[in-house]
Amino acid sequence: MNKLKKQNEIFKKIIPTLENGDFTDFNLDTVLKEYSIKEADFYYLFPYKTKSLCKYFLFNIASKSIKSNVEKTKHEKSISKNIFSTLEQFIIALDKEKKISFFFIDYLIRNPLLFKKFSYCLSNNIWQSINDKSVDFNFYTKRLILSQILINSIIHYKGSKSLNDTSNFIKIQIQALGKFGYYKSKIKGYLSSLTKSNFLSKFDFMH
Repeated sequence: MNKLKKQNEIFKKIIPTLENGDFTDFNLDTVLKEYSIKEADFYYLFPYKTKSLCKYFLFNIASKSIKSNVEKTKHEKSISKNIFSTLEQFIIALDKEKKISFFFIDYLIRNPLLFKKFSYCLSNNIWQSINDKSVDFNFYTKRLILSQILINSIIHYKGSKSLNDTSNFIKIQIQALGKFGYYKSKIKGYLSSLTKSNFLSKFDFMH
């Protein structure tokens, strides 16, 4: 049995404890015994316990969302529409597994550095999926901004529990980027922590 298949098998077994919010790193041994999961198998596949489970679940959803969007928007030339569609697909996928999603979203909120790392990695995957050709400075700024949009959207979804509301929230964030050129002076201070050069003159998120 390959690694991914074994991970999926173990993950499915512990879904009830995740949905109930009963799973913690401290009661892990009890959970493994309850569902007849060998400790050696679990720790090999999920060495960092909840952190590893969170990564497995969210990146699995993200991968499916990106793949779905590539098929859906393969003839779409607008970068902003591609970005919006991918994020929307991701939230839809989270909603289909709402109880488990909320468990891991809560976990990420309690671990903000992990949350930022996850969102940056996912943002990078999204940009790669639409064949982003950015280099140097623009490469990182695009990913940092999309990463923050992703974090905002996930937290908004957790609070609203509404797909339509979250979809509109994502759209508003992306549309706001299109106004950057008109409000350079107002947002330079806000973006100063991300850049020491003229970020806005190089930023080409919207097409």
